[in-house]
Amino acid sequence: MTFVTISDTYETKNYTSMCKGFGDITWKIVTTLAFIISLVALILSVRTHVNVNDAGMPILIVTPSANSVNLPRSCHEIRNHVSGVYTIKPKGSIFPFKTYCEMQDQEGGWTLVASIHENNIHGKCSPGDKWSSEQGGITALTGSGNWANRNTFGNLEAVTSQDYKNSAYMDVNGSNVMLWHVRNGVRLSDLSRRAHFKYLTTDNVLLNNGKSLQRLYRDHVPLKLSVGGLKPLIQSINATSVNTTSLIPGWFNYRYSSSSNAMSILDGGNDMYDTGNKVSFRVNGGNFTQAYYDRDAFLYQYGVEFSTATIYPFLALAWIGNNNGALQSFDIKVYSNYGADGSGRFSTYNTTTITLGDFTIKYRVFNVYAARDPSVCEVYFYMGSRNKWHSKFPSMMESISWGTSTSHATNIVRVSGSPEKIVFGYTLLSKRSGLRVTADEVTTVLSEYIKAANDFTFKFNNERLTAQSRIFVGSRQLMNETIPAAERKTVQFGEIQFRAYNSIGFPNALCAGFSTISTFPERMCLGGINTYRRVRKQCGDFAAWEGNLNQYQNSNPEIATESGRSRNEINSTILLFVK
Repeated sequence: MTFVTISDTYETKNYTSMCKGFGDITWKIVTTLAFIISLVALILSVRTHVNVNDAGMPILIVTPSANSVNLPRSCHEIRNHVSGVYTIKPKGSIFPFKTYCEMQDQEGGWTLVASIHENNIHGKCSPGDKWSSEQGGITALTGSGNWANRNTFGNLEAVTSQDYKNSAYMDVNGSNVMLWHVRNGVRLSDLSRRAHFKYLTTDNVLLNNGKSLQRLYRDHVPLKLSVGGLKPLIQSINATSVNTTSLIPGWFNYRYSSSSNAMSILDGGNDMYDTGNKVSFRVNGGNFTQAYYDRDAFLYQYGVEFSTATIYPFLALAWIGNNNGALQSFDIKVYSNYGADGSGRFSTYNTTTITLGDFTIKYRVFNVYAARDPSVCEVYFYMGSRNKWHSKFPSMMESISWGTSTSHATNIVRVSGSPEKIVFGYTLLSKRSGLRVTADEVTTVLSEYIKAANDFTFKFNNERLTAQSRIFVGSRQLMNETIPAAERKTVQFGEIQFRAYNSIGFPNALCAGFSTISTFPERMCLGGINTYRRVRKQCGDFAAWEGNLNQYQNSNPEIATESGRSRNEINSTILLFVK
């Protein structure tokens, strides 16, 4: 098969009428001169070269010079049914440029705008990772911005051997996006027949999201750190902190660690702790996750956000949305090694209920006091509103583990019964010289929390954008086999997702061929950000696709491992088209 790419049609003008009245010789001379002039004009107006495809067939590529007029703005404007390389000049682009046009699949007219390629799966934000960051040593939690800026890079002829982005990514207005998966190193002329997955969006996702991929990422799904939905509530509570602490006679302002990665209070001042206040959480009796201070954690599959704040009093809050009912129970664990070292006393306030307006709080308290050190009063509570939040309250709040001394304690408190739209939290109260915090004082603090929550509505501020899609080469079953085995239950095929956040709020740019509610989207989605110094696995165009290194090396190339994508997909390039 001959693969021909032509940008314009050229016709030799008919000069016959000019030769009337001339003899045969004169006519032949004029005709010959006209032919030579037309040929020279054609040579001057185009650049030609001949390639061969993988089958050894010739490929003629004809490209107009930069001063050609009436160039199409996109492949959609080209009235030709032959797929290949064409020259276009979108409105907004300064110079014309070559790109690949798909003229047969899905009614044709598709403009190739970009490719995402991984040249070193074990390199994290190393040279070649142009969609994330090639500067892994920089500490800023940002990418290179190439998803949202006007940079161009790469070479069209090497589109499956390097990252590629042309001006059409910014300047071609479209309605839908088409994606192909092609093995690395495939020649330009063989892209279509060698693609093992092809699919496209079907709901005009670009129309209401900037009309181009560059504007979609710049204006609608920017790749920045997630801002938690609990932040407004924490800010509102913090605004009342002076009033709250002043209502507790003898309040002690414990001291927080200066570390940016704090996960406990080392001393707190005046030997309040010998290391304590280590907060962890878990869902459905699984493994505990220890919380960093002043950070958010997200469990999107359960509609959960967990956030801590080094304010006064210390606060750890979980929003439990649980819209799909998959969360049966949620536990908060606090480990403490008290400075009291066995002296003094401890007491418990059993579950108590406070009702204020439309809000209800239930709480449980463990109190260490009567030692020379500052007292430690751990308050566990849940809060909800049937009318404002449409809460479904827990059927039970219980202690799974509870302290038995003033030396140390591991307290685990659980809410169960598939609660929905509630806040479950923990707060730390303290008084000087081991003074006891009373039940009335706990009620005072929690009443302030209710007042702060009165106008609060939870909302994930950085939600994902999904588009409906249809696969026409490959199948959902085959695509499912390329997804890490541990993540398949979090994946929904028939969709494409633009921006996916992981459990600590870091984004990935594109989930190609599916949407996901995974807390580890970096295992299967494209385009991380520069997190090299903090979370290396999140950094890179293919981020954590390799999963466990030993699994990756020994795995079947067509089947994904437990935590990594299939080897064939790792060695493939994703092509992006728009129309």
